[in-house]
Amino acid sequence: MVSTLLFVNHYTSFTFFIAAREGNSSLILEVADQLEGKPGAVIVSVGGGGLMCGVAQGMHDVGWKDVPLVAMETRGADSLASSLQAGELITLPCISRWALFHT
Repeated sequence: MVSTLLFVNHYTSFTFFIAAREGNSSLILEVADQLEGKPGAVIVSVGGGGLMCGVAQGMHDVGWKDVPLVAMETRGADSLASSLQAGELITLPCISRWALFHT
């Protein structure tokens, strides 16, 4: 039986953020191993920003500093775009749209 529980909020925990970023950066290391050169751009879906930060770290690690990193968000869940436009952190009142994959 567990007597003490510890909740680590992945949105506010710096330690978790660093671990997630380093894990996500390995994605670019694997891609770089399979490509013969640099890509023209890297496109990444943005939610909380952890994946994008890891991809950016991986791009830096493999020397792709000159490769554009394009962040894509779903309208209605676009907290990054809203925050960049406002020049401050924006918390959306709700997520009004979900990205759906159709085949």
